[in-house]
Amino acid sequence: MTMEWEIKEKKIEKISDVFDKMKSNLTTKFIRMCATADEIQRWWRPQIGDLCVSKDDWWKGEEARIFVVGVDISIHDVKTTGGYVWLPTVDDLFEFLLRNEGIVHQTGVDGVSLRYLMNEFDRFLKQEKVFEEVNWASLPEIAIMFVMFVLYGKIWDNFSGEWIKIEKEDKDEDEDKNN
Repeated sequence: MTMEWEIKEKKIEKISDVFDKMKSNLTTKFIRMCATADEIQRWWRPQIGDLCVSKDDWWKGEEARIFVVGVDISIHDVKTTGGYVWLPTVDDLFEFLLRNEGIVHQTGVDGVSLRYLMNEFDRFLKQEKVFEEVNWASLPEIAIMFVMFVLYGKIWDNFSGEWIKIEKEDKDEDEDKNN
């Protein structure tokens, strides 16, 4: 019986290490980006393993306590109180992007073509404000910036600490400039 318990303890330690690693990748900037991206917060359907922060504490950034749903806080509490800000992973962000109906409609296929995403990423990087931000951004920050750009036409303004709506150039105008 002792050996079984030791094995279970080691598994729990490994799971805890994974969550600690996930939490360590969260920057103050990323937490603020998530908290102020109402569009992304509306996607959240809490699941065990999701990371979140209290709506009362998100402004503390990296000093705020990061919760793991189902470990640090019950999924029931998260669903019923509504008092938490979801901190999606890069996988969460791209999964939503790939399943987004508007994008599927634009590509005309069930899913998004790699070519379409590469073109969008190129357009994303050509935005002057984006180029400045990407140079100093973490991967989760770049992912949320890209998703907000593609789906909502917004970019992150580091100076104000807010998402701002931009006019995306028409694809035909881009092609004319290249010719």
